[in-house]
Amino acid sequence: MIVAGIDIGNTTTEVVLAKVTPQAVTPLTARRARTTGSKGSAASVAGAARLVMSAEKALGRRAELLLLPPLHPVVTISASLPPPPRAAAALRRLDDPCASTPAGSGFAVGAHRPLRELADPPATREPLIVSVPAGTDFEDAAATIAAAQTARLPIVGAVVAGDDAVLIANRIPQAIPIVDETDVGGLRTGELIAVEVAAPGGRVQVAGDPVALVAAFGLAPAEAVLLAHLAMSLADARCAALALRREATSAAESSQSGWLDYEGDGGVGVIRVPFDRGLTDCAGTIRPGSVRRVHVPPGAPLRDAIGDAGERVCDVFAVDLPSIRERFFPRQGSVELGEVPIAALISPASSPSPPETALAKATSRPVRMMPSETEAAALGALTTPGAPADAAVCDMGGGTIDLVWGDQRLTAAGAGELLTVSVARALGLRSRRAEYVKRFASFRVEAPHVVHYEDGSRGFNETSLPADSLGRLCFLRGKTPTPISDRLAPEEWRSLRLALKRQVIGVNVSRCLKGLRGVDAGRGPSSLLLCGGAALDAESVRIVSESLRGPGITVGRANVAGRYGPRYGVALGLLLAFHAAQEGGR
Repeated sequence: MIVAGIDIGNTTTEVVLAKVTPQAVTPLTARRARTTGSKGSAASVAGAARLVMSAEKALGRRAELLLLPPLHPVVTISASLPPPPRAAAALRRLDDPCASTPAGSGFAVGAHRPLRELADPPATREPLIVSVPAGTDFEDAAATIAAAQTARLPIVGAVVAGDDAVLIANRIPQAIPIVDETDVGGLRTGELIAVEVAAPGGRVQVAGDPVALVAAFGLAPAEAVLLAHLAMSLADARCAALALRREATSAAESSQSGWLDYEGDGGVGVIRVPFDRGLTDCAGTIRPGSVRRVHVPPGAPLRDAIGDAGERVCDVFAVDLPSIRERFFPRQGSVELGEVPIAALISPASSPSPPETALAKATSRPVRMMPSETEAAALGALTTPGAPADAAVCDMGGGTIDLVWGDQRLTAAGAGELLTVSVARALGLRSRRAEYVKRFASFRVEAPHVVHYEDGSRGFNETSLPADSLGRLCFLRGKTPTPISDRLAPEEWRSLRLALKRQVIGVNVSRCLKGLRGVDAGRGPSSLLLCGGAALDAESVRIVSESLRGPGITVGRANVAGRYGPRYGVALGLLLAFHAAQEGGR
């Protein structure tokens, strides 16, 4: 008989049609599509029915029986916590971190003087920093500054709202550091400003040193502590423009972001962790399923994502992006690593109607519910040629990671979608583009026919590459180079991409394995098979292997039935479970 195994997942729905005889299960065809609606909803069942009929049409045969696992729908959310609040530093930054067209060189500090006030300047020996407002013609600005220099006005630097620093510098008699693309709208006459421009390829020195900034602005030595973060953000900048802050602002109270309660291991009881203090430190040790309650007050960053579902949160996982910045020293401004992406697993408020009834009605054929989805995933993955019979199976989907080993089952928040969110936050991309960027190796287009690869090698392209890709980091989507960033070299992005994947996938798989019984006593699995959509990532085996190097677990990618790769494990597993039950009943 022809039987269909149907896996309605959180992200994709997969179907395998197979011929089932007393002797064997023979897969005939497999199809997949994005899940419509939430898992277990009427829309998802209708989508599954359409997928079954599409597979039957392609095969030219009709399934006599449909198999479904129990559908336990969960809602997965991915959001970001803001960086921890800090007390405001005495200085504020005027320049755009992405500005790349300064002029001149050196460091200067002086009193602010708007360009318009140079026409009839009062006599002064005080060093001046001139501001050029938006909309000012560069020739007019240069002529005014040149006249003031000729009149021996002590102009030591300039800040420009537009991007005309080089054009102005080429038209004035005395070279001064000029920083453009700055916010000059709120500056007041006499306000103390510092500008610094390094030579091409160089980096600021004074602006990146909190002690030097204290001396330059005449601040109290204690201010150096508060200036440390600002100085660090400028460490890789070629130019900087800073002004004294007029009023101090205090950091927000940490309790405003909310907290979670989880059951600690070893009988320690319930542990409470504020979202903006300590969550990233313990996220890798929270056992999947141990979260008891999440509290998110109105107005907090996660309120829109979690709402009033705090009592139904089963698991939480956070990605410590700031720690990546501290360990890998990416150039400041090249990526954004201040936020903390977070995923939560939320049980539905109510149980949906039985899906087997709706599926039977939509397809006009019998539907049988099988005992376990996780058991089916293990059965399907273990059809991988060469797989040990006692291997643990890790199903990495879009919203969750499901770990199966023997009779143990764990479901954790945070998988492919959380990685997408993390990549999108780091590179400032839309989620759709980040979904592709995370999967593929990158290259930089250095000339119309020359590309620079992640291993440092160069290649020649026979056809001319698109103009919008020149000088930019790209990935190849189909045959078309798609720009990602103009701030990163391929080697840098490769290193950061692997770091992101280890922090999201590697750490999460590791915490799932630690949640298995017997692991802490050295009786855990010796091998692990990765399956599911996220396992299609070419770097997934390496990332998980690196994370599990300590426990010494061998990691491999599933190849379901020796032909489907890491997909279709549940769908095929349902067929194998059905066959075993049929044989057991004979």
